Amino acid sequence: MLHSPCRQTTMNENPLLKQAIQAIRSGKNVQGRDLLAQVLRQTPQDPEAWLWMSAVVRSEKERIYCLQQVLKYDPGNLTAKRGLTSLGVSLEGEPEPPTLPTPRKWSLETPPETGGDLEKTALPGRNKVSLALAGVALCFLLSLGMVNAQNQGWFPFAPRLTVTPVPWSPTPTLFFTPTVTPLPSPTPTYPGPTPLAMLLEATYTPTPLFVVTPHPISEAFRTGIRAYERGELSLALELLTQAAEVETRAADIQYLIGEIYRLLGQPDQALQAYEASLSLNPDFAPAYLGRARVSLQADPDAAILEDLNRAIHLDAGLGEAWLERAAYYLRSDEPDPALEDANQAVKILPQSPLGYLYQAQAYLALQDPQTALVAALTAYNLDLTLLPVYQALGQAYLLSGLPLLAVEPLEIYSVFHPEDPGGWALLAQAYADMERYADALQAVQKTLELEENPAMLTLRGTIYLSMGNGQQAVNDFMQVREHGERNFDNGLLLGRALFAAGRLEEAIAQYTSLETPALEAEQRISLYYWRGLAYDQAKDSERAIRDWQGLLAEEKELVPLEWIQYATQRLKVYLQVTASSTPGGTRTLTVAPGVTPAQDRTPTPAP
Repeated sequence: MLHSPCRQTTMNENPLLKQAIQAIRSGKNVQGRDLLAQVLRQTPQDPEAWLWMSAVVRSEKERIYCLQQVLKYDPGNLTAKRGLTSLGVSLEGEPEPPTLPTPRKWSLETPPETGGDLEKTALPGRNKVSLALAGVALCFLLSLGMVNAQNQGWFPFAPRLTVTPVPWSPTPTLFFTPTVTPLPSPTPTYPGPTPLAMLLEATYTPTPLFVVTPHPISEAFRTGIRAYERGELSLALELLTQAAEVETRAADIQYLIGEIYRLLGQPDQALQAYEASLSLNPDFAPAYLGRARVSLQADPDAAILEDLNRAIHLDAGLGEAWLERAAYYLRSDEPDPALEDANQAVKILPQSPLGYLYQAQAYLALQDPQTALVAALTAYNLDLTLLPVYQALGQAYLLSGLPLLAVEPLEIYSVFHPEDPGGWALLAQAYADMERYADALQAVQKTLELEENPAMLTLRGTIYLSMGNGQQAVNDFMQVREHGERNFDNGLLLGRALFAAGRLEEAIAQYTSLETPALEAEQRISLYYWRGLAYDQAKDSERAIRDWQGLLAEEKELVPLEWIQYATQRLKVYLQVTASSTPGGTRTLTVAPGVTPAQDRTPTPAP
């Protein structure tokens, strides 16, 4: 008899979950996966949603992760246990002392791509074309066989389950660039993976030209504009230059000449044209924007804020200027004004993906991953080829506690932007959170090859700890100390690594060096727990008892339930030993000042 995941838990009344289940039962696995992602963003502790997600993820490792999440929130779930067993995951053995999750404490800046970096090829239309990841099999769809869907329910690990990979095929077509003017950039030569825009059809329709001022006396202008729109840049430049000789007072023609030079990667000539435009009309707003962009193209640290402010002051409806200034503020680590400008740009250019991308990046900098995720998804739906969106999506999923959903966009980003250490760092954390330690170590190594990053050494050390490689963890945490990172968290990790490496006395000394009156409650709790384990191992019962009692004396709401249970168990053992060794069987216990004896405390399970 096969069972549906729904029958293992109380029927969930979440309408989104019901829609997801219905979609999966109807064979619409991709739609069901998207709906489940929304459910898990709202209620990440829903075992039923995790169980159904295990049926539609794309790899065995992801399926195992989902089922482990089910058991985390519903330890008695038989369906999840059977699923893990069928996948070769052993559920036997006594659990080890509980540990803290892999910490994630570092600052990852995600500067937006600007100017020419954001230009990509595009073609009008909204058909989504399949993606080829340069020979890397990152993306494939799973089609799940439906077994007795109507009568007996549906079980993702039934023997008759069929998985049919459907590869995505590339469409290597060069499309027009969706920038302020729909002009294609010259065809480049790519030393690495084929750019994403070469493989996907953009869903974003470019905004029209800023300037389409009629010039009836110049046939060269009209012909030049048509060549400009077809992407024939050399011909357009020749014709517009002729038009400028006829209409010597036309600021817009000089501006368009500057745009062509900018798109051709000739910043000096572009700057001369923009200057000529402004000399003819000092109030011509697009020329200030053009000058800011070409200045940035020539020097990434150029001071362009004055030109952007001037452009916006002269023409508040110039949406591209709001976008460029939002990008400037993001690069300057000023997320609040960046968000304000991105919001204004979205009002003026609601179909531009860049406004939503900058919103997402600003919200991430402001520690609001949920809102960032909504903005990033909007940008993604507008333009599949906008590579920074994949990083923003992955980071938002990761910070929302959904590493399973973060992996795919971060993999895509890192394949097509392999020189960005920030992408590899995020991917390493996502892998680590899913306990894909081998993959995480590779991503960490990629990051460290690109830049020195103490945070990545810390992450690698915690991965080694999780894998039981104590000495390798010690090596990494010692390197972190050499970088000057000597805070409590890193010191505690070093103590844990020394303990795992069997260097017991050094571990205890390291823990004790961290004990100061200035410790916060959470830090004291962690110190009591880890040092208590070390004292247990050293058979120093007096000091072990003191630490276990200290842990139980803290506010229960701050202490993990597993730690409370473990500390209580250890104290019971010590009390039994003390009672049996005392004449007459009388229990004696030395209690640290201000600490309530553990036997008087009854641990309260967390809700």
